Amino acid sequence: LLWGGEAADTAESFERLPYAAVLALLLIYAILAVQFGSYVQPLIILAAVPLGLAGVMLGLFVFRLDLSLSAMIGAVGLIGIVVNDSLVLVDFINQRRSAGADARDAVVEASLVRLRPILITTLTTVSGLLPLALGIAGAEPLLAPMAVSLSVGLSFATALTLVAVPVLYLVLDDLTGGLASPVEPEAA
Repeated sequence: LLWGGEAADTAESFERLPYAAVLALLLIYAILAVQFGSYVQPLIILAAVPLGLAGVMLGLFVFRLDLSLSAMIGAVGLIGIVVNDSLVLVDFINQRRSAGADARDAVVEASLVRLRPILITTLTTVSGLLPLALGIAGAEPLLAPMAVSLSVGLSFATALTLVAVPVLYLVLDDLTGGLASPVEPEAA
């Protein structure tokens, strides 16, 4: 029997959280690989995750907050949200490619058409979290780091995702000779 209390539980959770994040990324990759029928496209989508995590670190630095357990939980939650923006963009590119557009035209059209929905979802999420992050309705030291992680990380990742994902799609499409596009099932 070990005695430790809440501090010991928090320390243990803090140690296990990176493993949970890696497991989440692997599961997301597996689901995306099956969904898209491609091993390359999930990498394009997951490229937004480091951008979001950089935003988390930037937000914690700017707000002078420590990398606490709640900040790390916010960062893990951010992974799923950031993947969504990239997923919407890559899926639309694939739809345009399936309709016969070449890679460059599909990327340009997807970037223009999906820009507003991606920005609106980011703005609504950040707007909802900002009062908590800034402590407008009262400081909440346990939840503020999570809100900062999510809001700043999402803002940073969205801004860079709108540029990085289309560029990465085109670069990998060129390097793989079109292998970055999903495998089309053969007609019987």
